[in-house]
Amino acid sequence: MANAVESRRREFITGRRCTRDALAKLGCPPALSRPGPKQEPQWPPGVAGAITHCAGHRAAAVVPATVLASVGIDAEPNGPLPAGVEESVTVPAEREMRASLARAHPGVHWDRLLFRAKESV
Repeated sequence: MANAVESRRREFITGRRCTRDALAKLGCPPALSRPGPKQEPQWPPGVAGAITHCAGHRAAAVVPATVLASVGIDAEPNGPLPAGVEESVTVPAEREMRASLARAHPGVHWDRLLFRAKESV
């Protein structure tokens, strides 16, 4: 995070604050250990969790690992994906489904929604 822009650092910090609050509600020490090799959160033993942050939204979800083995969340604005991203994260059948949904419900950016669903998994 040392080289990140200020807005990214704020997203990271407030995402971690959400995490501390969520862990405290489970009765766990409200801190994560150092990030893993891919900068992923390292959850306390017996806890599964996820953190998300984007402009204007930060959240964390935690659950005892005895209840769920994992949890995933993702937040993104309701806007189109950047050019070229959809082709790299979807298969043709998904793009056809997305086009059909967009015709039926044009106010939703289905490409971004599908990306969010996949990102959370």
